[in-house]
Amino acid sequence: MNFRRDVASSLKRQLEGLGYEIGSMQEDRATVIAYLGACRRRVPVRPRRVLRARTFDCPPEYREGLADVHEAVRIGRDLTPYLSKGVKNLGRPDRMLDHWGIHHLHLGRHRSDDFVERTEQLLYCRFDYENVYFICVAGHGDWSSQHMIKILHENWPDSIKQYRLRDVLGVEVSVTDEDVAALWRGNISPLIEVSKGVVYYSPGGGVLTNGDNLADARTADKMLESADRLQKDVVDNFDEIRLGALEMGLTLTSPTTLRLVRQQGYWFIEDAVSCRLLCVVLGRSPLCQVA
Repeated sequence: MNFRRDVASSLKRQLEGLGYEIGSMQEDRATVIAYLGACRRRVPVRPRRVLRARTFDCPPEYREGLADVHEAVRIGRDLTPYLSKGVKNLGRPDRMLDHWGIHHLHLGRHRSDDFVERTEQLLYCRFDYENVYFICVAGHGDWSSQHMIKILHENWPDSIKQYRLRDVLGVEVSVTDEDVAALWRGNISPLIEVSKGVVYYSPGGGVLTNGDNLADARTADKMLESADRLQKDVVDNFDEIRLGALEMGLTLTSPTTLRLVRQQGYWFIEDAVSCRLLCVVLGRSPLCQVA
Protein backbone atom coordinates (compact mmCIF):
# COMPACT_ATOMS: atom_id res chain seq x y z
CA MET A 1 0.00 0.00 0.00
CA ASN A 2 1.41 3.34 -1.07
CA PHE A 3 -1.20 6.09 -1.36
CA ARG A 4 1.46 8.65 -2.29
CA ARG A 5 2.47 6.57 -5.28
CA ASP A 6 -1.20 5.95 -6.13
CA VAL A 7 -1.82 9.72 -6.35
CA ALA A 8 1.17 10.23 -8.65
CA SER A 9 0.29 7.24 -10.82
CA SER A 10 -3.30 8.39 -11.25
CA LEU A 11 -2.29 11.91 -12.25
CA LYS A 12 0.36 10.51 -14.57
CA ARG A 13 -2.31 8.52 -16.40
CA GLN A 14 -4.41 11.67 -16.72
CA LEU A 15 -1.46 13.53 -18.22
CA GLU A 16 -0.94 10.71 -20.70
CA GLY A 17 -4.64 10.84 -21.53
CA LEU A 18 -4.24 14.53 -22.39
CA GLY A 19 -1.49 13.64 -24.83
CA TYR A 20 1.57 14.51 -22.76
CA GLU A 21 4.76 12.52 -23.07
CA ILE A 22 5.81 11.71 -19.51
CA GLY A 23 9.11 10.09 -20.41
CA SER A 24 11.22 8.89 -17.50
CA MET A 25 9.51 10.96 -14.80
CA GLN A 26 9.80 8.78 -11.70
CA GLU A 27 9.57 10.97 -8.63
CA ASP A 28 6.04 11.25 -7.22
CA ARG A 29 6.31 14.93 -6.30
CA ALA A 30 7.60 15.86 -9.75
CA THR A 31 4.64 14.08 -11.36
CA VAL A 32 2.10 15.92 -9.21
CA ILE A 33 3.78 19.29 -9.87
CA ALA A 34 3.79 18.56 -13.61
CA TYR A 35 0.07 17.75 -13.51
CA LEU A 36 -0.78 20.92 -11.59
CA GLY A 37 1.27 23.00 -13.99
CA ALA A 38 -0.44 21.48 -17.01
CA CYS A 39 -3.88 22.22 -15.54
CA ARG A 40 -2.89 25.80 -14.77
CA ARG A 41 -1.58 26.40 -18.28
CA ARG A 42 -4.62 24.89 -19.99
CA VAL A 43 -7.07 27.15 -18.08
CA PRO A 44 -9.79 25.26 -16.17
CA VAL A 45 -12.95 25.19 -18.29
CA ARG A 46 -15.87 27.19 -16.88
CA PRO A 47 -17.90 30.24 -17.94
CA ARG A 48 -16.36 33.56 -16.91
CA ARG A 49 -17.17 37.24 -17.10
CA VAL A 50 -14.93 39.25 -19.43
CA LEU A 51 -13.47 42.49 -18.05
CA ARG A 52 -11.46 44.85 -20.24
CA ALA A 53 -8.90 47.39 -19.11
CA ARG A 54 -9.90 51.01 -19.65
CA THR A 55 -7.00 51.38 -22.08
CA PHE A 56 -7.74 48.12 -23.89
CA ASP A 57 -7.62 48.32 -27.67
CA CYS A 58 -7.41 45.73 -30.42
CA PRO A 59 -6.18 46.27 -33.98
CA PRO A 60 -9.01 45.90 -36.52
CA GLU A 61 -7.49 42.83 -38.16
CA TYR A 62 -7.69 40.90 -34.88
CA ARG A 63 -11.14 41.95 -33.69
CA GLU A 64 -12.96 38.92 -35.09
CA GLY A 65 -10.46 36.59 -33.41
CA LEU A 66 -10.85 38.54 -30.19
CA ALA A 67 -14.63 38.18 -30.44
CA ASP A 68 -14.19 34.40 -30.79
CA VAL A 69 -12.10 34.31 -27.61
CA HIS A 70 -14.60 36.52 -25.78
CA GLU A 71 -17.46 34.17 -26.67
CA ALA A 72 -15.43 31.06 -25.76
CA VAL A 73 -14.70 32.56 -22.34
CA ARG A 74 -18.29 33.67 -21.79
CA ILE A 75 -19.85 30.25 -22.45
CA GLY A 76 -17.01 28.24 -20.88
CA ARG A 77 -15.41 26.62 -23.92
CA ASP A 78 -11.97 25.00 -23.83
CA LEU A 79 -9.38 27.69 -24.61
CA THR A 80 -6.51 25.34 -25.41
CA PRO A 81 -6.71 25.97 -29.19
CA TYR A 82 -5.78 29.63 -28.55
CA LEU A 83 -2.78 28.87 -26.33
CA SER A 84 0.86 28.50 -27.26
CA LYS A 85 1.70 25.11 -28.75
CA GLY A 86 4.22 24.87 -25.92
CA VAL A 87 1.29 23.91 -23.70
CA LYS A 88 1.82 20.34 -24.97
CA ASN A 89 5.39 20.24 -23.65
CA LEU A 90 5.72 19.68 -19.90
CA GLY A 91 9.41 20.57 -20.04
CA ARG A 92 8.86 23.98 -21.61
CA PRO A 93 8.06 26.60 -18.93
CA ASP A 94 5.72 29.53 -19.46
CA ARG A 95 7.67 32.08 -17.45
CA MET A 96 5.12 34.86 -17.79
CA LEU A 97 2.42 32.60 -16.38
CA ASP A 98 4.66 31.23 -13.63
CA HIS A 99 5.81 34.65 -12.45
CA TRP A 100 2.86 36.93 -13.23
CA GLY A 101 -0.11 34.61 -13.74
CA ILE A 102 -0.71 36.10 -17.20
CA HIS A 103 -1.73 33.96 -20.18
CA HIS A 104 -1.17 34.86 -23.80
CA LEU A 105 -3.70 33.75 -26.42
CA HIS A 106 -3.44 33.76 -30.19
CA LEU A 107 -6.22 35.50 -32.09
CA GLY A 108 -6.40 33.40 -35.25
CA ARG A 109 -9.73 32.14 -36.54
CA HIS A 110 -8.89 29.00 -38.52
CA ARG A 111 -7.87 25.82 -36.72
CA SER A 112 -5.15 23.39 -37.75
CA ASP A 113 -3.57 20.59 -35.68
CA ASP A 114 -5.78 21.41 -32.66
CA PHE A 115 -4.74 25.09 -32.60
CA VAL A 116 -5.96 28.28 -34.25
CA GLU A 117 -3.56 29.94 -36.66
CA ARG A 118 -0.70 31.74 -34.91
CA THR A 119 -0.78 35.56 -34.81
CA GLU A 120 1.87 38.24 -34.34
CA GLN A 121 -0.31 40.11 -31.89
CA LEU A 122 -1.55 38.28 -28.80
CA LEU A 123 -4.20 38.78 -26.17
CA TYR A 124 -2.59 39.07 -22.74
CA CYS A 125 -5.03 38.24 -19.96
CA ARG A 126 -5.34 36.92 -16.44
CA PHE A 127 -7.90 34.39 -15.17
CA ASP A 128 -9.47 33.76 -11.82
CA TYR A 129 -12.45 31.57 -10.94
CA GLU A 130 -15.16 34.00 -12.05
CA ASN A 131 -13.45 36.50 -14.37
CA VAL A 132 -10.95 36.95 -17.14
CA TYR A 133 -9.13 40.27 -17.24
CA PHE A 134 -8.27 41.43 -20.77
CA ILE A 135 -5.08 43.43 -20.21
CA CYS A 136 -3.97 44.34 -23.72
CA VAL A 137 -3.28 43.12 -27.23
CA ALA A 138 0.45 43.37 -27.81
CA GLY A 139 3.31 41.83 -29.73
CA HIS A 140 4.53 38.28 -29.56
CA GLY A 141 7.44 38.35 -27.15
CA ASP A 142 6.31 41.14 -24.80
CA TRP A 143 6.43 38.59 -21.99
CA SER A 144 8.27 40.73 -19.44
CA SER A 145 6.59 44.09 -20.04
CA GLN A 146 6.03 45.52 -16.55
CA HIS A 147 3.34 47.76 -18.01
CA MET A 148 0.98 44.78 -17.78
CA ILE A 149 1.31 44.68 -14.00
CA LYS A 150 0.62 48.42 -13.97
CA ILE A 151 -2.56 47.85 -16.02
CA LEU A 152 -3.72 45.17 -13.57
CA HIS A 153 -3.05 47.52 -10.65
CA GLU A 154 -4.80 50.49 -12.23
CA ASN A 155 -7.88 48.54 -13.31
CA TRP A 156 -8.36 45.63 -10.89
CA PRO A 157 -6.12 46.13 -7.83
CA ASP A 158 -8.28 43.79 -5.73
CA SER A 159 -7.52 40.91 -8.10
CA ILE A 160 -3.80 41.02 -7.18
CA LYS A 161 -3.91 42.64 -3.74
CA GLN A 162 -2.46 39.58 -2.01
CA TYR A 163 0.78 40.11 -3.96
CA ARG A 164 1.22 43.78 -3.06
CA LEU A 165 3.90 44.50 -0.47
CA ARG A 166 2.60 46.71 2.30
CA ASP A 167 4.48 49.35 4.28
CA VAL A 168 7.25 49.74 1.72
CA LEU A 169 8.55 53.03 0.36
CA GLY A 170 9.77 51.59 -2.90
CA VAL A 171 12.60 49.57 -4.39
CA GLU A 172 16.18 50.80 -4.25
CA VAL A 173 17.07 49.58 -7.74
CA SER A 174 14.46 49.51 -10.48
CA VAL A 175 14.57 46.78 -13.12
CA THR A 176 14.00 47.13 -16.83
CA ASP A 177 11.84 44.75 -18.84
CA GLU A 178 15.06 43.21 -20.16
CA ASP A 179 16.27 42.73 -16.58
CA VAL A 180 13.03 40.96 -15.72
CA ALA A 181 13.45 38.53 -18.62
CA ALA A 182 17.06 37.80 -17.65
CA LEU A 183 16.14 37.22 -14.01
CA TRP A 184 13.32 34.90 -15.02
CA ARG A 185 15.77 32.80 -17.00
CA GLY A 186 17.70 32.37 -13.74
CA ASN A 187 14.51 31.43 -11.85
CA ILE A 188 14.50 34.71 -9.93
CA SER A 189 11.34 36.73 -9.36
CA PRO A 190 12.08 40.46 -9.13
CA LEU A 191 9.86 42.95 -7.33
CA ILE A 192 7.85 45.18 -9.64
CA GLU A 193 7.27 48.83 -8.70
CA VAL A 194 4.37 50.17 -10.76
CA SER A 195 4.53 53.62 -9.12
CA LYS A 196 6.25 55.20 -6.15
CA GLY A 197 5.63 52.98 -3.12
CA VAL A 198 3.40 50.53 -5.03
CA VAL A 199 5.39 47.30 -5.21
CA TYR A 200 4.28 43.82 -6.18
CA TYR A 201 5.77 40.39 -5.77
CA SER A 202 5.08 37.96 -8.62
CA PRO A 203 1.28 37.72 -9.08
CA GLY A 204 1.79 34.25 -10.55
CA GLY A 205 3.45 33.03 -7.36
CA GLY A 206 6.99 32.92 -8.69
CA VAL A 207 9.23 29.89 -8.92
CA LEU A 208 11.65 27.86 -6.85
CA THR A 209 15.34 27.75 -7.71
CA ASN A 210 14.74 24.62 -9.83
CA GLY A 211 12.07 26.42 -11.87
CA ASP A 212 8.99 24.75 -10.36
CA ASN A 213 6.07 27.09 -9.80
CA LEU A 214 5.89 27.88 -6.09
CA ALA A 215 2.11 27.52 -5.82
CA ASP A 216 2.17 24.18 -7.64
CA ALA A 217 4.96 22.90 -5.38
CA ARG A 218 3.05 23.89 -2.24
CA THR A 219 -0.15 22.26 -3.48
CA ALA A 220 1.73 19.10 -4.44
CA ASP A 221 3.28 18.89 -0.97
CA LYS A 222 -0.13 19.29 0.68
CA MET A 223 -1.64 16.59 -1.54
CA LEU A 224 1.11 14.07 -0.86
CA GLU A 225 1.12 14.82 2.86
CA SER A 226 -2.65 14.28 2.85
CA ALA A 227 -2.16 10.94 1.11
CA ASP A 228 0.36 9.93 3.78
CA ARG A 229 -2.04 10.88 6.58
CA LEU A 230 -4.90 9.04 4.92
CA GLN A 231 -2.76 5.92 4.57
CA LYS A 232 -1.86 6.07 8.27
CA ASP A 233 -5.54 6.48 9.20
CA VAL A 234 -6.44 3.44 7.10
CA VAL A 235 -3.76 1.32 8.77
CA ASP A 236 -4.72 2.53 12.26
CA ASN A 237 -8.43 1.89 11.68
CA PHE A 238 -8.24 -1.20 9.51
CA ASP A 239 -10.35 -3.32 11.87
CA GLU A 240 -13.29 -0.92 11.49
CA ILE A 241 -12.76 -0.75 7.73
CA ARG A 242 -12.68 -4.55 7.54
CA LEU A 243 -15.98 -4.82 9.43
CA GLY A 244 -17.58 -2.26 7.14
CA ALA A 245 -16.36 -4.20 4.12
CA LEU A 246 -17.89 -7.38 5.51
CA GLU A 247 -21.28 -5.65 5.55
CA MET A 248 -20.74 -5.05 1.83
CA GLY A 249 -19.98 -8.74 1.32
CA LEU A 250 -16.27 -8.11 0.90
CA THR A 251 -13.52 -9.83 2.90
CA LEU A 252 -10.35 -7.82 3.49
CA THR A 253 -7.37 -9.63 4.91
CA SER A 254 -4.80 -6.85 4.95
CA PRO A 255 -4.61 -3.06 4.42
CA THR A 256 -1.92 -3.71 1.83
CA THR A 257 -4.62 -4.60 -0.73
CA LEU A 258 -6.08 -1.08 -0.54
CA ARG A 259 -5.19 1.71 -2.94
CA LEU A 260 -6.28 5.22 -3.94
CA VAL A 261 -7.96 5.65 -7.32
CA ARG A 262 -9.42 8.69 -9.05
CA GLN A 263 -12.66 8.45 -11.00
CA GLN A 264 -14.64 11.35 -12.49
CA GLY A 265 -12.73 13.87 -10.41
CA TYR A 266 -13.17 12.06 -7.07
CA TRP A 267 -10.69 10.04 -5.04
CA PHE A 268 -11.78 6.63 -3.73
CA ILE A 269 -10.24 3.92 -1.60
CA GLU A 270 -10.43 0.69 -3.57
CA ASP A 271 -9.68 -2.93 -2.81
CA ALA A 272 -7.09 -3.91 -5.42
CA VAL A 273 -8.10 -7.59 -5.31
CA SER A 274 -11.82 -7.21 -6.03
CA CYS A 275 -11.57 -3.73 -7.63
CA ARG A 276 -14.50 -2.62 -5.49
CA LEU A 277 -14.72 0.92 -4.14
CA LEU A 278 -14.99 1.15 -0.37
CA CYS A 279 -15.37 4.87 0.28
CA VAL A 280 -14.83 8.32 -1.18
CA VAL A 281 -12.26 10.79 0.15
CA LEU A 282 -14.07 13.80 1.60
CA GLY A 283 -13.94 17.09 -0.29
CA ARG A 284 -12.12 18.96 2.51
CA SER A 285 -8.99 16.87 1.91
CA PRO A 286 -6.18 18.67 0.00
CA LEU A 287 -6.36 15.75 -2.42
CA CYS A 288 -9.71 17.06 -3.60
CA GLN A 289 -8.48 20.57 -4.40
CA VAL A 290 -6.98 19.48 -7.72
CA ALA A 291 -8.85 19.90 -11.00
